[in-house]
Amino acid sequence: MEYCGNYQRFSSDFTYREDPCVDHPQNQCQTICVANHTCKRKFCQVCQLEHQVEPNQMIPYNMFTQKLFNKVSGLNLEDNKLLDDSKLQLKNVISKMEKQFQLILEDFKNTFKNVFELIEQTNEKYLDLVCKIFDPRACSNNDLDKLIQIFSGNILDDWIKQLLVKLNQKIDEQMKVACKIILNIEKSLGISEQNMNPQPLLLSTVSIEVEFTKQNELNYMKDGVILRIEKIQDLQKTPQIMKNIEQIKNLKWEGQYDKNKIGKWKATWNGKELDIGGNYNQMGQKEGVWKELFENYWEYSKVIYIGEYKEGIKQGNWDIIKQVGDKYEKIGGGLYDQNGKKNGNWKDLYKFYYKFCQIYFVGKYDQGIPIEKWDIIQKDKIIGGGEYDKEGNKIGKWKQLEKNFWEYFIIIQISHCQVMKEGSYQNKKKRLGRWDTIYKGKIIGGGSYDENSMKDGEWTELYEQFLDNCQVTYVGQYKNGTKKGKWNTLFENKIVAGGNYNDYGMKYGQWSVIHKAFKNKYNIIQNGKYLNGKKTGKWNFNYQIKSIGGGNYDENGKKIGIWTELNENYGENCLVIYIGEYKAGIKQGNWQTLYKNNQIGGGLYNENGMKDGKWIELSDSFDDNTQAKRKVYHQEYQNGVKIGFSVDHPLEQ
Repeated sequence: MEYCGNYQRFSSDFTYREDPCVDHPQNQCQTICVANHTCKRKFCQVCQLEHQVEPNQMIPYNMFTQKLFNKVSGLNLEDNKLLDDSKLQLKNVISKMEKQFQLILEDFKNTFKNVFELIEQTNEKYLDLVCKIFDPRACSNNDLDKLIQIFSGNILDDWIKQLLVKLNQKIDEQMKVACKIILNIEKSLGISEQNMNPQPLLLSTVSIEVEFTKQNELNYMKDGVILRIEKIQDLQKTPQIMKNIEQIKNLKWEGQYDKNKIGKWKATWNGKELDIGGNYNQMGQKEGVWKELFENYWEYSKVIYIGEYKEGIKQGNWDIIKQVGDKYEKIGGGLYDQNGKKNGNWKDLYKFYYKFCQIYFVGKYDQGIPIEKWDIIQKDKIIGGGEYDKEGNKIGKWKQLEKNFWEYFIIIQISHCQVMKEGSYQNKKKRLGRWDTIYKGKIIGGGSYDENSMKDGEWTELYEQFLDNCQVTYVGQYKNGTKKGKWNTLFENKIVAGGNYNDYGMKYGQWSVIHKAFKNKYNIIQNGKYLNGKKTGKWNFNYQIKSIGGGNYDENGKKIGIWTELNENYGENCLVIYIGEYKAGIKQGNWQTLYKNNQIGGGLYNENGMKDGKWIELSDSFDDNTQAKRKVYHQEYQNGVKIGFSVDHPLEQ
């Protein structure tokens, strides 16, 4: 190996060590796949034949090294001109930022100065008028009118409040200008290709179909695509159903089966091996030290548990570890007793813990039962909690999390949905009396529970996808825990939708329902009828009175006929719709994908509602405002199963 400057260069006479194939240990890996997709990359002669890529994408080790050597040699890495140019560009950008922010700061100062000078001048003016009270003969009628206004009301306070409101509006305007400057600078530096919208980073709730096949397999399916096929090894046991969409798509376990799992088992994520797993004994029980995935492990929640098993039972100390880049940090954990029950002091994770929702529960267990005081912690600050009795029942006053709790920072903007619920428990976990829903320190919803812990009277509830830019609430009446009568949907304290519930808590008659793509700028409403809690007949999707989509439901509440559906992220930068046919709730035949009324994709669903043949599809995070996300993918399917690899193409303007 030769050295040149600050980097290493491989020579052509490099000697390779043995490299047994993962899938065929008796064979040595000899080729590398250089195709533009994710795979295990190194292949032996056997698995090379099974790998569906063009022959020129499979490169022998020695040829790969030589080509890489030639490539690196031509880069002239010791030439610092590019780096110097980048430094100069960054210096110019910083200088530009300083000037622009200095102008904003000066504008702030002038605004503050003018407002407070105006307040002082007006105060002096009214003080002069008040002095004339002692001699009304010196007052004109106009002066007396102003004095009477002061005498009769709060004119001074109201006037000052109006000025302060205008001042706050000015501050908001300048903050928006500052944000725009930053985003423009990022765009010029190429940073704007990153996702600056927090919502796609949420581990969203999606509908997944799970099918048990005659071949003793579990098929996980979504929108006509089989995401995962899992062989059921032990028919005597109920198979464990995966619920995390990211794990369904990316997580695989590898190991040996006899009658049970035996020996070493390890995990891969999107084809890459994780430092996860452990050993099973001959009885199929976990044994020794294990590294296990957090229940909701995914890209933004790389959290693992590390501890020891004895005959399948957790023992002793278990640590909760978070991975950030190449670093690992202990963030929680505690002790298990000899029966595998949590005992003593513990620091647990919120079940939806991830990068933008780093919430912990800190308290004490007694033989697996939470007891005494528990705190809910965020950023070393107690934000909620309460007490348990000796049986693990919540008692007294509690402040707990709403399920959709998160926050996301974008430079100087902060987006969040930090919603809490606060109220009291009595009689073994039963909620009683008033419970409030709190957002940004203010009560925005809630209602009362009766002695049977049933909702009763008027309630204000939050929309399931309540966010900063979608502050939607539902207002109506409960009776014995059942919704009754008229319920309204409010956005920014204005009624935008709603309808009626019958005595059984089922929707009936004419309804307006917000669409899942509803947000600040796109108030999309669905209009139609319910019968016995099911949608029926014609339903329209309306935006600003104009119909932009919809279709028909049959008497069983299933979609039928031609439908125009909206992309779930439908909005200014994603004006995407899908047009095609349903039969008894199942997509059939040809479906088209349109963007701004131009067809950009689509394909065919077979009679089983599975994708078949060649398809052109959008990326999940399609965004017209970002070049990296303006892509379509060419993919072939056979009865819902992907054939080969997808090829992406940028979407032309």
